[in-house]
Amino acid sequence: MPSICFLVSTRGDAHNDNHRRLPAAFAARGWQVAVADHNDVRLQAGEIRIATRSTDAFDLIWILGLGERASFLDRMQLLNTVSPLKFVVSPGALLQLHAKYMLPMGPLAEHHPETHAGCNPELLKSIVAGGGTWIAKPAAGSFGRDVYRLTGDDPNLDVILESLTGHDRSRYCVVQRYVEAVEDGEKRLLVAAGRVITSYLRLPQRDHRANLAADATAEPTALSPAEAELGSRCARWLADQGAGFAAVDMAHPWIVEFNIANPGGLQTVERLTGQDHTGAVVDAIVAGLAARNQ
Repeated sequence: MPSICFLVSTRGDAHNDNHRRLPAAFAARGWQVAVADHNDVRLQAGEIRIATRSTDAFDLIWILGLGERASFLDRMQLLNTVSPLKFVVSPGALLQLHAKYMLPMGPLAEHHPETHAGCNPELLKSIVAGGGTWIAKPAAGSFGRDVYRLTGDDPNLDVILESLTGHDRSRYCVVQRYVEAVEDGEKRLLVAAGRVITSYLRLPQRDHRANLAADATAEPTALSPAEAELGSRCARWLADQGAGFAAVDMAHPWIVEFNIANPGGLQTVERLTGQDHTGAVVDAIVAGLAARNQ
C-alpha cells in the first residue's frame, strides 16, 4: 500500500480545508495516510524523521503551508536533504518560489509586470515617483495583507514604504507596476503535476485586491484558449521547479503571481459549481509519481 505524509499546522485556524480534503482523497484511493505537524520534522542519529517515522517510510510527503516562521528555515534545511522527488512541493520550491522573485526573472517574465525589490525605501520611492501606478507588497506575503496601490504623489508614500521595509530596513518589499486588467478580475487556476485542473474568477470589491481574504468575490469561469495555453505553460514550469500543486493568478496576458504553499480554491470551486476537483488533483499527482518511478 503506498503511503503519504501531510505536514500541516495543527495549531491555529486553517485558511482552507486542504488539510482535510486532500488526505481524505488519498485514503479513498487506497493510500496509507499520515498527518503530522510541521515541527514534527527532526534529525535523529543521522536520519530525517517525521515524528517517529523515517521519511523513507513514505512514498510522498506533502508540505501544506509554511508552518511557524521561527522554525521554517531549519525545517527546510532538514527536509532539503531528502530527495526532492519525494515531495509534492519540494523544500527548494518553497524556498525559491514562495517569495515573488522567480517569476519576474524566469522564462515567464514577459507575462509579469515590471518588478523591483529591495529594503531601501528611498530607492523604492524613486521608482514610484518616476510615474505610473504601482503595487507595493511584502516579498513573501499572502492573503492580500499589506498590499498597497501607490502613485508618486500619494501623501502616504513614505510611511507605507518605510512600514513595508521595517524601521531598521531589514525587510524586503516588492514594487510592481499596476496592471489595469486586474480591475476586471483575476482568474485563479489550480494546477497539479503540470496540468491545469480547474479555475474560477476573483473580482475585487472593496479595493484593488482580488484576494477572497480581502472581501473579493468569486464566480465560475471558463478559460479562453490563450488563457488555457498560458496556464499550461505555467503548470509545466512550476512542476519542473518542484511545485506539483499550485495556484496561478492570471489577468491575461499577465501572470499576477503564483501560490505554492497551500493554495486555496478547491473549496471555492466546489461551492461555486458543486464539483469537487480534489480527486483530479490527487490523480494527477499520483500519475506524476508513477511516471517518475518508471
